[in-house]
Amino acid sequence: MEGVVEGVVEGAVSGDEVVSVAVAHVESGKKSSFSLDIMGTMKEAQRQHGLQNSNFNRYRKYCARRLKRVRKALKITHLRTRVALRKHIPPEAVTDERFLLLPLFQAERAWGHAMELKGEFAEEQSDRVRHHFLRKLSKAVRHAGELKALCAGVGDGRTSLEAEAYFFLIAGLSHLERAQWRDALERLVEGRTVFSELASLADDYHTTMLNELIEELDVHLL
Repeated sequence: MEGVVEGVVEGAVSGDEVVSVAVAHVESGKKSSFSLDIMGTMKEAQRQHGLQNSNFNRYRKYCARRLKRVRKALKITHLRTRVALRKHIPPEAVTDERFLLLPLFQAERAWGHAMELKGEFAEEQSDRVRHHFLRKLSKAVRHAGELKALCAGVGDGRTSLEAEAYFFLIAGLSHLERAQWRDALERLVEGRTVFSELASLADDYHTTMLNELIEELDVHLL
């Protein structure tokens, strides 16, 4: 395992590819782009709605309510429109930064549900529960990928970069749960690199929060 970690870290960081992309994203920016504090929004929601006590059931229900409020505020109330945007939000449909909250909280809701099911599986050791747990993990990764793609199209530099880091985090944790060690390490190292670059460019509040995320990642990488 140690050898795999060293190899992955070396391959991911050599040449500073991820770091140079990070600086380019943050410094260049895009015209007519939207901004969302992805990591701050996510961490604040988790802290205030159950995860300080590992109450994943409470958190996923909060995410569902938050999604409902955002859809209502954006006037996405027609069933057909809601179903279509749940599957895919085209960049041209984005007229407000709150559209970016949709894939974020869809990912968070699926991840919270997966962690709740993980707790159930630890007690029951049921194949049905484990299958459901892995399906929810896959759903979280899919929505995180949608957020990453959407922010690449309509987000400003920092938002796009944070979406990449979020995707690496969710995908890496999903690979870990499936015991896909090499894939997990690659994603988590990529995520750690981007978080480190974001922390070096952030204000004090975000630097502290990002450093906490880096410490959480380091637990899996050591």
